[in-house]
Formats: sequence, structure tokens, C-alpha cells
Amino acid sequence: RLPAAAKHLICATTLFSIVLLPLVSRFPLPRSQALFTLTLHVPSTPVESHPAILAWIASGWACGGVVVALRFLAGLVYLAWQTRRASTLVPGLTPGQIDAQFAEVATPLVWGLFRPTILLPASFRDWSPEQKKAAIDHEMAHVVRLDSWTALIVVTAQAMYWFHPLIWLISAKLQEQREFAADDRVLAAGTDAAEYARFLVSTARAMPSRKVFGCAMLARTGALRSRVEHLFISSHRAPALRSRALTTCCIGVLLGSACVLPAGARFSEQVYKTGGDVSAPTLVHKVEPKYTKKSRRDKTQGIVLLNLVVSSHGRPESVHVESGLTPDLDQQAVRAVSSWRFKPATKDGHAVPLQAKVEVNFRLL
Repeated sequence: RLPAAAKHLICATTLFSIVLLPLVSRFPLPRSQALFTLTLHVPSTPVESHPAILAWIASGWACGGVVVALRFLAGLVYLAWQTRRASTLVPGLTPGQIDAQFAEVATPLVWGLFRPTILLPASFRDWSPEQKKAAIDHEMAHVVRLDSWTALIVVTAQAMYWFHPLIWLISAKLQEQREFAADDRVLAAGTDAAEYARFLVSTARAMPSRKVFGCAMLARTGALRSRVEHLFISSHRAPALRSRALTTCCIGVLLGSACVLPAGARFSEQVYKTGGDVSAPTLVHKVEPKYTKKSRRDKTQGIVLLNLVVSSHGRPESVHVESGLTPDLDQQAVRAVSSWRFKPATKDGHAVPLQAKVEVNFRLL
């Protein structure tokens, strides 16, 4: 029952939080000095290097993200090309510094982050004054609402999580509510709902293709029915005050989750250090890291210092390199230590998580 603008804002904030989440989770969190330290001396036996399955997964993920980004960039190049070939309309058609130009497009659309430009089809000249006003009001609504920026958030989320169906579902919902919100502004400017609906239908019939780049009046012709239906249900919107309050709460929860959950996931329990009534964990299963052929050939020696938390179940968690040697030896150390098992530390007879350090000493003998 929220207005379309509020639904659009919630969808945009959701995608922005999802984009922000992996960035926030990489921020180093304050850690107490670990008093429990293990030192491991690694023999010089080499290990054969094979392509890890994670590397293949990462490559596939990157390829999918590049495809999504290239598709978006192709749309920008197309619109820039159309803008350069377009003819400028007479001044005063749109307020402010917004340019409105005739171009080879099937439907009115707006594009551009810092200097938005409205592109209009040649048939715009034959439209009635009411239809022209509705078209310009719709595109100006996108400009005022900064929909080009939310479109950038959508593309970023799709490029990062192209494999996740919920991302595409939220993106489709956002695009739908974006058009609904722009239509609401058109009606608020005085356009009759029935007349505007007839205009949308006639514009859809004249479109030669469904493929439209940017924020367009009919970016998805399959959504025409829902847009027409939306024009006649505006009386069921929630009161403005309640809508703003609920929207603000939703946005606060989403952004707060993006910032707090990474820390909470890693430190949901208090992490202790040895001393007093906290006993040290005991290593019960160890996997030896090994030299790679490259590091052995390069005669690389030194210590990889790992920081980790031994969980209350005896498993290493949050293993990261505090000081390293080379990427391949660092990876060998993290991989090996992550598979270790401990008898966990205890406090008052109960298992507790404990922060620890592991020194992996790579030395050629």
C-alpha cells in the first residue's frame, strides 16, 4: 500500500546495501592482542601447483559481470551516438539546463548522470499538446528523482551478483516502481489518467522493438498493462506521513544491516585471549603447508603470520594474513591452517572462542 516512489526507494536501498555489504565486510575490525601463538616450521618439500576450483569459479563470476557491464556500456555508447546526431529543440521546452533533442528513438527517454538529456522520437512533432506535456513531465520526473543514479546501482548489483535470481527480481521490481513513480508525477501535474493511459497504449503500438536503453516511458512493453492499471489505483495509496515513516525505517534497517551484519557474523560471541581463567586451546589435528615449486625455485624464505579465531567448536575462523611473504605461500598457509582442529579454549569449564596467531615459518634446508 506504499506509494510507488517509496517502493522504488526501498528496492534501490536494498540493492545499494547488497553492493555495500562485501566492501564493509573487508574493513579491518579492532582486535585485541592475541596472547596464544603457535609456530610451525615448514619443510622444503615442494607441492605441485594445480588450478584451484575457486579460481575457475572466480573467472566465471568475472566473465558474467563483464557481460552485464558491457551490455550497459553498449547502451550508453548508443545513446551518446544518438545524442551527437540529434537536433536540439527550441529552448524552453524543459525547465533548467535539461536538453531535449529529436533522435532516432522509438519512445521518449532520458539518460545522463551529471547532465541529463531527453531524447524524443520524430513522431513527437505530431503529438497533441497534452501528450507532449505528459511525455516531458514523465522524463523530467526521472531527472528530478535521480533515476539515472539508481539505474547505475542496479547495474552494479547485477554485475556483482548476476548469478543470483533475487537480484534480477528486485531489479525488475525497481524498474517497475520507477515507471509507476514517474507516472504518479505526471498525474499530479494535472494529466487525466484515462487520457494518459490511451497515450501509453498508442505509443506502445508504434514501437518497432522492445529494446530501449535508459529510463524510457515504455522500457518494457510487457509491463504496459500493469502501468495502465496503476494509473487508476492511486487513491489506495497510504497516507504520506505514514509512508515516509515506514520508508525511513526500512531504509535505516537495510543500511544498518549492511554495516553491522559483517561484524556481527564474525563476532557474535565475545572473543577471549588466554590468561586468568581462560585456558589455551590444544591443537589436535594439523595439516602441513608445503612449498610451491615456484617459491622453492625462487628460494623464498620467511614467516607468514596469520591472525585467526579458534571458535568454541575448535575450528579456525576469520583466518587472514597479518604479514605475508608471497601470494602463493600465503595461500598455502591459510589453506592449511583453515583445516586445523583444536580442543577449544575454556572459561569456567565452558568452551569459548579465542583469538590466536600462527607463525608459519617457511625455510629451505
